[in-house]
Parts: sequence; C-alpha cells; structure tokens
Amino acid sequence: MLSRQVQGGHRAVLMYLQPAEQPTDAISQAQAEADALVIDNAPGLRVTGAVFATVTLPSEVPPAGVVPNPSAVIDLPAWVVTVSAPAPVLMPVGCKATSTGSGACQYVEASSNYVILDASGAFRGSTFS
Repeated sequence: MLSRQVQGGHRAVLMYLQPAEQPTDAISQAQAEADALVIDNAPGLRVTGAVFATVTLPSEVPPAGVVPNPSAVIDLPAWVVTVSAPAPVLMPVGCKATSTGSGACQYVEASSNYVILDASGAFRGSTFS
C-alpha cells in the first residue's frame, strides 16, 4: 500500500500494490524508468525506484454492482516508477471554481510522483506524495 499524509494525521491510500510476476513480453525496468522520465519531465527529476506489481487505484474501484470503466487501474500488472524532485514542490489539490473564475486550491508539499505504466509501456496514470 502506498499512502500520503493528509490533514489531521490521517493517511490517504494512493494505490495498493500486490506481488506480480513480470511477463516475458513486458517492457524492462530500464525502459519503464526512461519512459517515466519522458512523461514526468520537469527539470531536476530523477528515478528513485521502480517495482513491477499488480496495481489497484482505490479511486477507480466502483461501488458494488457497478461495472468498472475498462481503462480503470484495478488489478493491473504494471510498473510503478517513483520519480522524485531534489526538494519538495507545492502541488495544487482540491481546486474549486470560484465566482471570479479563478480556482481556489489547497496546496501540499510533494516530493515524489508515481508513474504507472502497464506491461506494454502504456501510461495508465500517476499520483504524488
């Protein structure tokens, strides 16, 4: 499980990771790391870890009885590549439209982004902590 500290000392679950065998036709770890840096390409970022796992994003699991979206990241064999900044950066979360048209956002410090690439190398999502 990968989680992020939120207000009040609670932890939000970002994704569940379960052990997975890497298929023989899957992209390599080196290719997943290189692809993640192309996707998340801000200056100064570096790969600080990568794991092949069965990934589920809790935010994409529908209520009981509802069929998940075909592109949902649920029990997906994938690379999760951690891309980190040299120092924490402010990331907007919970943005809401205001009457002036500008967004009112809450900001959190993030130090890592987690890029999810399926076994073929296709980008399937990302999250940060």
